[in-house]
Amino acid sequence: MLAADDVDTSPLFQAVGQREIPRTSQEIVACVGLLLRVAKVIKLIDPYFRASSPRWRRGLQKLIEIVSTGALIEIHREDGGELPANVRSWFDGPVQRVLKPGVVVKIFLHPKAKMHNRYILTDQGGASFGTGLDDHEDGDEGITGDDDVTLLNEEQRSTKWRKYESAEQPFLVLRSPDHE
Repeated sequence: MLAADDVDTSPLFQAVGQREIPRTSQEIVACVGLLLRVAKVIKLIDPYFRASSPRWRRGLQKLIEIVSTGALIEIHREDGGELPANVRSWFDGPVQRVLKPGVVVKIFLHPKAKMHNRYILTDQGGASFGTGLDDHEDGDEGITGDDDVTLLNEEQRSTKWRKYESAEQPFLVLRSPDHE
């Protein structure tokens, strides 16, 4: 239990606007974990997101593990002109294998020129990731091992949220086999 006099000094009640994290799937998800646990809708914005690559799949799997049943996860990535069958293969099998019951994943493709920054947005808040939503757990050369994560204020979150509200049909919708 936390005494009223300790609320202002407790780390639980201290919002950090920006911090540097190691680019591990655990840290990427943990730094926005509270938002993810209470969110009904989560938007992952990364122009290069490819769930078939372990660099993105590990974080997606950890995210799916902590979201609530009934959550909708939208993945927004660029349409780089790849063949639709290739894009489908990047998501269909890899996401189906980690999807838990009651969670739906929708994939949206956007014109290349319209995407650059990377975000995790929820209906409750959001954060900007300076480098990307992929991890550095494989130690690949040329990929930075840390990232600057910035908590978005409500005005920023709302603006980005609207930017990725799509009247278009998703490219792909994935549900667990036992989805009701």
